[in-house]
Amino acid sequence: MKDLEQGMEIHQRIVKTGLLSAVTVANALTDMYAKRGTIQKARVLFDIMPQRDVVSWNSIISGYVQNGVLDEALRLFKEMPQPNMVSWNEMIVGYAQNGVLDEALRLFKEMPHRNVISWNAMIVGYAQNGVLDEALRFFKEIPQRNVISWTAMIAGYAQNGNVENALQMFERMQLAGIKPNSATFASILPVCTKNGGLEKGMEIHQKTIESGFSSDIIVANALIDMYGKCGSIYKAHELFNKIPRHDAVSWNAIITGYAQNGFLDKALKLFEEMPQRNVVS
Repeated sequence: MKDLEQGMEIHQRIVKTGLLSAVTVANALTDMYAKRGTIQKARVLFDIMPQRDVVSWNSIISGYVQNGVLDEALRLFKEMPQPNMVSWNEMIVGYAQNGVLDEALRLFKEMPHRNVISWNAMIVGYAQNGVLDEALRFFKEIPQRNVISWTAMIAGYAQNGNVENALQMFERMQLAGIKPNSATFASILPVCTKNGGLEKGMEIHQKTIESGFSSDIIVANALIDMYGKCGSIYKAHELFNKIPRHDAVSWNAIITGYAQNGFLDKALKLFEEMPQRNVVS
């Protein structure tokens, strides 16, 4: 909210100085409002712009996509004089992430050119929605895979309880020379809570240390959750104490870990110490 207020103050100064007529300045303001959820203000700016370039169109389309207003995003996309790769990808990502896979596929097929973002959008969309056969088909057909391609498949298998395929994909990724990132580790670690996979979890923990991701808050939270659910609650608490900054997920993971391992008094004590009690799941 503070950033938005500062942005609005800057907007007022720009209006007074007459700089709003500069397309680059208007684009920056449109993008600022769109990214902060005030899409109506972004649209007003877009509509009054004396000149628009491809960035103007992409900013407003992206704003509608990010705010989930896909119909209006598509209407503007169709009106856009010359959509570029960014425009096409923005629409495909929007439909794929919102589970409107038929529309995402239609746009993907209509694209004059595709890049890795286009392919990954389809892989992520199908994987997130549990359509793993289609996700795998796109994964096999993509001209060049990157860490997002691999992580999408790992996450898809993990979220759908396919432990073996998730672990196999994680190993194949490294054999292919692709280094896991924080999202990869956060996707694969929950798999280790199935079928007593503490040993595998410890092995992956070591890899997070070697790759410099063990202190990443997302990875650290996944490690705490993994150790807690695998019965190694003291290791979970050791990691919890090492995190320089705890968020709600960190607290929920350690509290749940103690509760699931039968230490209800300790879980309650931690709950009482938790700063953000109102967001406990």
